[in-house]
Amino acid sequence: MATKAAAIRDAALTRDYDALLALTDSADFSYSFGDDGGDPTVYWRALDMGGDDVPAAIAALLEMPCAVVDWGGPLNYVWPAAFEIPYSDLSEAERAGLVALYQGMDIEYYYMDGPENGYYVGWRLVIDESGRWTYFIAGD
Repeated sequence: MATKAAAIRDAALTRDYDALLALTDSADFSYSFGDDGGDPTVYWRALDMGGDDVPAAIAALLEMPCAVVDWGGPLNYVWPAAFEIPYSDLSEAERAGLVALYQGMDIEYYYMDGPENGYYVGWRLVIDESGRWTYFIAGD
């Protein structure tokens, strides 16, 4: 898992979309709630053209702590830990990482119903314990 995370981070830092695509689990990769199983890099490049720096988001997430989640199969490592940990339990560094990732956007942008009672709906990246990268998605 750590090897895959490092490879994804390196590809994101160099903005190498072909390398990012090669690192996804092509049989089981989610990049949008409306995806049709196509090429995620087409979607990511469109987001980039709209002002969202997808490779920077990927790299930033992988610099943050992750949560370990058991969804009934192999263990999954989910970045950021905010996906699984209530906002009130995040460290100052974890909160600062989210602020940096979302460049000062209002917190309701990435916390559904606000941080007091809500849950994280921003970008998240999932790699399972076998090293399969299965998600890079945002939303509810």
